Amino acid sequence: SINLLFSAPIFLLVILGSIYLHMCRNQRISKPKSKKQTVNLWTYPIFIGGPLGTVTGGELLILLIFLALVVWTLSFYIVSGLDEVNQKPRQPGVKMWQKQLSIIAARLGSVGALCLAFLFFPITRGSVLLQLLNVSFEISVKYHIWIANVTMAILTAHGMCYLLIWESKHNLQEKLASWKRIGYSHVAGEIALLAGLIIWLTSIKPIRKRFFEVFYYSHHLYLIFIVFFAMHVGDVFFSLALPGIFLFLLDRYLRLLQSQKAVLVISARKLPENMVQLIIAKNPKLSGLIRPIRIHAGLVYNPMSVVLLKLPFISHLEWHPFSIVSSSSIDSDRLSVLIKCQQGWTKKLDNFMDCLSSMESPFHLQAAIEGPYGPASSDFL
Repeated sequence: SINLLFSAPIFLLVILGSIYLHMCRNQRISKPKSKKQTVNLWTYPIFIGGPLGTVTGGELLILLIFLALVVWTLSFYIVSGLDEVNQKPRQPGVKMWQKQLSIIAARLGSVGALCLAFLFFPITRGSVLLQLLNVSFEISVKYHIWIANVTMAILTAHGMCYLLIWESKHNLQEKLASWKRIGYSHVAGEIALLAGLIIWLTSIKPIRKRFFEVFYYSHHLYLIFIVFFAMHVGDVFFSLALPGIFLFLLDRYLRLLQSQKAVLVISARKLPENMVQLIIAKNPKLSGLIRPIRIHAGLVYNPMSVVLLKLPFISHLEWHPFSIVSSSSIDSDRLSVLIKCQQGWTKKLDNFMDCLSSMESPFHLQAAIEGPYGPASSDFL
């Protein structure tokens, strides 16, 4: 089928990549360091602190190639579509500009679906493809932001063009309420676009920084966006985005399974400067419980890796990222994180630690973790 045609190459690449990474897991490849210092333009920062963030030479090249692909595809489809319309005889009661704008709107939707095919790959945290490219999740997030801005700008223009056409034909309400079983469902497209606009607007930097929870929870509207986008475009165009969506949902499901397992906090102590150190057991023998709670005892991670941590005794919903300060090669049975207590969630943790210091009876603290996430290699050290 059409879904298999677009999905099979990506899935095959993921399977082969997984086999390759598994075979190379225990192999340490040491690269000879050159005595002569040279500038690597691929990783050299070109822009720092701009609207795009820190952009290296390689990232700038990839961004320009992606934009060139979008512009060329959109231009080719629009020009070919307009030529076809201009060659056809005019229909009575239909203005030429309406037919031309309809072609432009349709081509914008097609290119928007093409951009959507790339949208979910950068945010698949455990992605084999990102590991093959040696790209960490923290870096790939900005690729998702770039693609999302381009995608939503195109899809918004797609919707606005059709609204203008329907208004000029005086059938706006009829078209807005149309849900066809065969063809494009307008209601489904409106719901998908509305969900996408909410996600897009709440992702603006001032809103994201000041109202992070609004940004975080509104992003869960991606489920509504995906479902109604599929209803709107049908299986042909949805198959373009299916590989990325499937891998993202699979990764999200596996992360959900991991986060449901409780782990034991074997040590929690306050340090100077409002710091709290938590040591989490990876080895079930350290738990001292009848039914030991554990995470993978052979968990290996590179320096500068991050775990998402949830402390149920503070909040059952909030997850926060923290850097791992222990080494997996030295502390094979535990990992530790340092938390700076300032306000909000961390302030509650600080108050909880004060309450624990006054308790005389032994206690067991449980947590939930997701990750770790970090660089695929330590060649940067």
